[in-house]
Amino acid sequence: MLSAQTYGNFKNSFDLVVNLLGVSADYTCVKDNTNSKVGITVGFSSSKTDTTLVQSQGINSAVITCKVADFANAPAKFDRFVINTQTFVADSVHKVHLNGRIIGYRIQTQGK
Repeated sequence: MLSAQTYGNFKNSFDLVVNLLGVSADYTCVKDNTNSKVGITVGFSSSKTDTTLVQSQGINSAVITCKVADFANAPAKFDRFVINTQTFVADSVHKVHLNGRIIGYRIQTQGK
């Protein structure tokens, strides 16, 4: 187990990396009836630059990394992310854990 200070340092570093290297995105939860959009910053890797991603998920696929603090509820399959005018639909959502606590989410989207 990490000490509280070490945990805080790692979590702050994770958040900082997403903020500094991430891109702006609009997130829409399809489960809520309002389909309200929330502006967030996400880490983004697309199949245009990652051949391993193309081989596993297809062309136009992406991996989106988000901070847990950006969500009232965890993102789920079929939620939408609009990044640079392109819409990505969550195919699978994975929790990012640190010391037994969730600090973020990693969302994979399917390509063609």
